[in-house]
Amino acid sequence: MAYKQKYDKPPITEAVAQLRLSEPLDDTSFDRVKSALRDRHNSVEPIHQFTTQYDLQNTSVSNEHEEIGCKFVSNDGAENVTVTKSEITPSRLAPYPGWERFSKMANSYFDLWNDASETSPNINRIGLRYINRIDIPYRGNPNLRIEDYFSVSVNMPDPEGTIYDYLIRMVVPTSKKSFKAIIHAGSVKPHLVGHGSFLLDIDIFCTPFNGDYSDLNDTLDVMRGLKNEQFESFITDKTRELFT
Repeated sequence: MAYKQKYDKPPITEAVAQLRLSEPLDDTSFDRVKSALRDRHNSVEPIHQFTTQYDLQNTSVSNEHEEIGCKFVSNDGAENVTVTKSEITPSRLAPYPGWERFSKMANSYFDLWNDASETSPNINRIGLRYINRIDIPYRGNPNLRIEDYFSVSVNMPDPEGTIYDYLIRMVVPTSKKSFKAIIHAGSVKPHLVGHGSFLLDIDIFCTPFNGDYSDLNDTLDVMRGLKNEQFESFITDKTRELFT
């Protein structure tokens, strides 16, 4: 069955793209990346890694922390990019501007990262993640049937039993052998009065990535198609009605 791939009211709360390197950038290249990103963003938040060590013999505890990267945030807070020496992760919060604008934004950051490096980065992992929150109206009945809206549900020992919250994690194949999908599906805190809210988090990834940087744009387009396939496979027509 062919499904509509562009909805009037997509339930996307965040779209994320990520590149991970086989080897981290050197200090000089990483400083150039951060300098270039500062020119595009006014808000910069350092990312720290905290380490706690326990010395049982001397019964002492030591805490250390180091800055491992930065998060650069746009003026409106909707667009941000996180960088470490090994990863760059641009993301966009709702409202989702559409694939053309999101992919253009993500690729502009990837190009900046690539240009700032001494050599073309050796990419180990590519990820494309879409986090969806689906708000379902109770319509007078607070006992929603999960299977009416999603193709994956929870089986209870008592078929009439009540589920207050649930969360499922799956790693599944896709229609392209080189790519897999990590799926998180479950209930979340309701965001609208008179509704139940549900998570459908889809992370398409490829690791190891056997192409080079010039293949990146085409690869992201393929991953977007795989994301759409996964999304459509996990929802029903009753859910689709909510997005039109």
